[in-house]
Amino acid sequence: KPIVYYVDTAIPDKWRDYIKKGIEDWQVAFEEIGFKNAIVAKDYPKDDPNFDPDDIRYSCYRMITTPIQNSMGPSCADPRSGEIIQGDVLFYSNIIKLLHNWRFVQTATVDPKVRKAVFDDETMGSSLRYVAAHEIGHTLGLMHNFGASYSYPVDSLRSATFTQKYGTTPSIMDYTRYNYVAQPEDKGVALTPPLLGVYDKFAIKWGYKPIFDAASPEDEKATLNKWIKEKENDPMYKYGPQPFINEVDPSCKSEDLGDNAVKAGRYGLKNLKLIMKNLPEWTYEDDHQYERLTESYQEVIMQMQRYLLHAMVSIGGIYFDEPRRDSEKPVIRFVSKAEQKEALKFVMETMMELPEWVLDKKVIEYTGPTYSPSTLQSIIMNRLFFTYITSSLVLYEELYPKQAYTFAEYMDDIYDFVWKKTISGARLNMYDRNLQITYVEKLLKEGGMLKQKSSPFSFKDLNEVEKQLLTDNVDWTKAGFELNPLGSVDMVKNPAIHQKVMDSYSLLRSKVNTGDATTRAHYQSLVFKIKQALTEQ
Repeated sequence: KPIVYYVDTAIPDKWRDYIKKGIEDWQVAFEEIGFKNAIVAKDYPKDDPNFDPDDIRYSCYRMITTPIQNSMGPSCADPRSGEIIQGDVLFYSNIIKLLHNWRFVQTATVDPKVRKAVFDDETMGSSLRYVAAHEIGHTLGLMHNFGASYSYPVDSLRSATFTQKYGTTPSIMDYTRYNYVAQPEDKGVALTPPLLGVYDKFAIKWGYKPIFDAASPEDEKATLNKWIKEKENDPMYKYGPQPFINEVDPSCKSEDLGDNAVKAGRYGLKNLKLIMKNLPEWTYEDDHQYERLTESYQEVIMQMQRYLLHAMVSIGGIYFDEPRRDSEKPVIRFVSKAEQKEALKFVMETMMELPEWVLDKKVIEYTGPTYSPSTLQSIIMNRLFFTYITSSLVLYEELYPKQAYTFAEYMDDIYDFVWKKTISGARLNMYDRNLQITYVEKLLKEGGMLKQKSSPFSFKDLNEVEKQLLTDNVDWTKAGFELNPLGSVDMVKNPAIHQKVMDSYSLLRSKVNTGDATTRAHYQSLVFKIKQALTEQ
C-alpha cells in the first residue's frame, strides 16, 4: 500500500500544490527500485469523523502558526523492528520569510524575480517544494548529509549544463539553499537544489529495496555493503554527518556550496557587493520605517559572515571520512598547509576590506549603524586562537612534521598580516588600529600575561553566525583518539605566543615616533600595555 501524507488545508491553496509536488518527488526514487506511486499526497479529508492529524495512524504535513522561521520532519518508528510507521512535517508559517531572505541575498544579482517584497507564486512555490522534499526525506529515515555539496567543483556551479542536470548538490538532505556562486553573466544556471539528488535515490535504494534472496536482516548486510562499496570512489555518493558541536571538517559544512570555501566565498562576496550597491532600489517599498531595507542589510551581513565561517573551518581542519573496514582509505586526513594558508589569507583580507563596501552611506543613513566591522575583527581574532585550531595544528606537526602547517608558521602569518602596514610605514586607519589592539590583547591573554576582562561584546547580542564563529567545542571522540593528552599543545603553543609578544614589543618600540599623531599615540599605548603585562609577570 502507498505511503500517504495528508496536507493541511490551512496552508494557502497557492502553495499547497507545490508542497504536494515536493512530497511526491520521492516517487521517482521508489520507482527505480520497483514501487510505482509509492508516496501519495492528499488534502486533509473533509467531514471525516475518524481523521485526526494527532492520530499516529495518519502521516500529515501540518501548518503551525508561529513567528519561528523553520520546518521539521519527525517520525515514529516501531522499536521492535525499526519500521517507520508514521511521519509528520511541521510547516512553520513564517518559513516564508526565511526562504524569501535566503533567496534574495543569495541570488538577487542573477534573478530579478527575487528583488521584490513578495515573490510570485512560482518562485516561492519552488522553494516550498524543496523544503517539502527535504522534510519528507527525514520522515523516510534520511539524516542530514552535510558532505554532499563538497563533491561539486565550485566552477561547475556556474555551468548551465551542469546545474540544470545536477542542481547545486547531489542531496536535498544537505543544507545548501541557493546558488550564491552563480554570477550575473552566467546565463541559464540553476539556482536551486535538484528535485531529488543521486545520493537521495541511492539512499532510498539502500533503505527500501527488497533483497529477496536474504532470509533475515542479517543476511542483507553483504548486499548492502556491496552497494556502498560500488560507490565509494564516486564523490557524489559521499555522506557527511551533521556536526552537532562544531564544524571541523571542510568537506562537511552547513549552508555552503562546492569543494573550495575560499573560491566559493569570493564569488559570493562579489554578489553581495553588487547587492549592497543596489540595496535601496531592490528593497524599495512603501514601508515608512525602512523595515525591508534594514532586514535585507542584516541578511547581507550574515551571509558575508557565513563565507568567512566556511573558510575558517579549513584552518586547523581535519577531514573525517566515515570509517569502513573494507576500505583502505585513511579515515582521518589533515587539511593541507596550502589550503590552510589560503583560508587564513582570505579571512584576514576580507575582514579588513569590509568597511569599503559594508558601510555604504546610501544604506546606513536610513538603517542606522546596525553593524560594526570592528566587532567582527574581535570575533575573528578570538576564533584564530581557539583551542581546537591550536590542538589540530600541533597534532598535525607531531604526526607529519615535514608537511604540516606548524603553529609557529601560523603565528608568523598572523603577525605579518597584523603588522604589515606598521612595518612598511603606511598610515593606519581606525580598523588597522583596532585589529592591532585586539591582536596584542589576545596574545597577552593567551600567554597568561593579561588579567581576564569582560568581552567588548555581549554573546547574546551577536547574530547566529557570529555565535558559531565563537564556538570552540569539538567532539574529538569521533576521530577515535584523545587529543594531545601529554600536554604537547602548551609545549608548542606557549613559546610561539611569547615570541610574538616580544616581536610585537620590539617592533612597536621602534615605531613609537613614526606616523601621524594618532598613530604615534596608538603605538605608545600598545608599548605601555605590553610593558605593563611583562612587568607584572
